[in-house]
Amino acid sequence: MTQTASRRSRTAARFLALGLSIMAGTLATGCSNEHTPSTRPTTGAPFMPPYVFNPVVQYPATADSPAPGGPRRGDCANISGTGTARTLEIVSCESGTAAYRVVQLADTPEHCIDDADNRYFHASAETRWTACLDINWNTINCDTLADDQVTAVDCKPSPGRAVVKPDSYITGGTELGLCPHKTGIPHSTRQFVVCTEELT
Repeated sequence: MTQTASRRSRTAARFLALGLSIMAGTLATGCSNEHTPSTRPTTGAPFMPPYVFNPVVQYPATADSPAPGGPRRGDCANISGTGTARTLEIVSCESGTAAYRVVQLADTPEHCIDDADNRYFHASAETRWTACLDINWNTINCDTLADDQVTAVDCKPSPGRAVVKPDSYITGGTELGLCPHKTGIPHSTRQFVVCTEELT
């Protein structure tokens, strides 16, 4: 799949703001005071293993802007390369190696839901589209998080990089203090948190 333009994702900035240091192996901890939830947050795991995914919460209400040859909402994908050389490959969600799930299709990256974990912009002479992506968390594999690169890996410690696995899901708020390990990836617009544990 040819990519002629690419917008660097906001994933790295979000992780850095949360205090995630890949080399140091630390993940955001404590409570988030950035947003006061309108409803009482609920803890637990409202998803069916092995997939830590809740379409009711994670799919934006905004209508998609699909394009010929582009992915569909619900597809899983991997991104390889960096900068303008990034490419997106659609893979089976059941493969165990899918790093992302498409939660929205937009015309440009600016039209993605603002708390999406990543964005992939494709433009060619025939078409253009943006895949708005969330990490495809599952309870079988773990993930490494580095800048805008998410990779599914085995759940075992790895020197020099943070290996993270999900352990629960919170809806209706972004309070990390409700997570079992006080760590997680909050999404302030859609009001949910994927609670995580870092393997050390």
